[in-house]
Formats: sequence, structure tokens, C-alpha cells
Amino acid sequence: MSDTLGSATWRRLLRLCVDAFLLTGLLFVLTQGVLAALAAAVGFDEGDPPVWLGLLSPLLAVAAVVGGAVSAWLLHGRTLSWPVWLGMALGAVLGAPLVSAAFMAVAGLSQLVPWRSRESEGPWFLVALVTLAVVAFLAVPVVDAVRDLTGARETVVADRVRLVALLLTVLVVAITTAIGVSRSDETGEVGLFLVLVAVPAATSVVGADLVLRSRARRTSTTRAPVPPDAARPA
Repeated sequence: MSDTLGSATWRRLLRLCVDAFLLTGLLFVLTQGVLAALAAAVGFDEGDPPVWLGLLSPLLAVAAVVGGAVSAWLLHGRTLSWPVWLGMALGAVLGAPLVSAAFMAVAGLSQLVPWRSRESEGPWFLVALVTLAVVAFLAVPVVDAVRDLTGARETVVADRVRLVALLLTVLVVAITTAIGVSRSDETGEVGLFLVLVAVPAATSVVGADLVLRSRARRTSTTRAPVPPDAARPA
């Protein structure tokens, strides 16, 4: 019985992580797309953009992490409190360097792969591994959403948000990848940058969940049991 409850708990946490990942990724590509369109409309030089534009891009990425994580948290019916904010901050701070280190490690391994032309082929080894990892990460919650919508319909709103965010993100990444391949520029690497931004959002909700669990365990252990004779009148 405890194993079943534990499995269900971690499954719910996985769905929360995936929703934070997808919502953050969607916010990231949308805001960065609007920023790129603004820069193109104004006529800024891509090789020498103004300082404010260079600062605005990472700020929008941070805003996407916060917005995606908080939106997913609220979408799952959870409330915000100072322990939640603390856990989210710790989770994001730990998640960002971890995913960056993983990317650098995989990029280093990709140098051992004998590409025919590294300059023209691009980091496809890295793209392939990241794609497989993301698909494996998303698979179970996406299947859960489809099953719930066609069956019990217990979490309809969260299911629909998850599937819509997935479809829109895949569409944007596919379009930018095609553009990047045709131009042979960094536009095709938007999907990689998306993962770098979205993973900290997923780890942030894990951090918030772990902080709440830790507080709940401390509360339960420090609460002294009432002796049976204490409630009896003298």
C-alpha cells in the first residue's frame, strides 16, 4: 500500500516538473521571439546589438523560469508561501549549473564523434542526446494527460495545458531548427537554449516540494503524542 502511495506521489511530482518545464520553455521561445522581432523591426545589427538588448534577453529568460514554475505550481492546485519561494530559489540555483555542466560534458563527448564536417554539420550529437532525454522526461506525463482526457477526466485543465504547451513548443522549435539549418546559423539551436532555461524551472518546483515535505516531517516529529490518561478527568 505504501509503495503504491509513494509511486503516485512521485508520479504527481513528475507531472508538476514536466508542466513547469513546458510552460517555461514556451514562455522562453515566445519572449525571445518577440525580442528578436523587435530588434529586426528597429534595424539593430545582429553582430553588435545595443547593451540594453543584451541585458533584456537574460532577464526575460529568468522571468520565463519564474513564470513557468509559478504557473505550474498554481495549475496543480498548490499555494504559494515563503517556504515555497525559498525551495524554488534553491532548486533553480542548483538546477542551472547542473544542466550547464551536463551540456558541457556531452559537448565534450561529441568532439570524439568523427563528423564528416564539424563546421557544417552542427552539434547534432548533442541535439540527439538532448532530444532523447527530453522525450524520456516528457513521455509518462504526456501519456497520463491523454489517458485522463479520454478516461477519468480528473485533471482536465492541467492535461490540456500540458498538451497545448507541448504542441506549441515543438512547433516553434521545429520552425526555428529548419530556419537555422537553411541559414547555417544559431537559430537552429533554440531548442538547446530552451532546455537550458526550462530545466531550472523543473528543479525549482522539486526544490519547493522537498522543502514542504521536510517542514511537514519536522512538524510531525516534534509534535509530542498526548498520553492516553491526559484526557481523563482527575
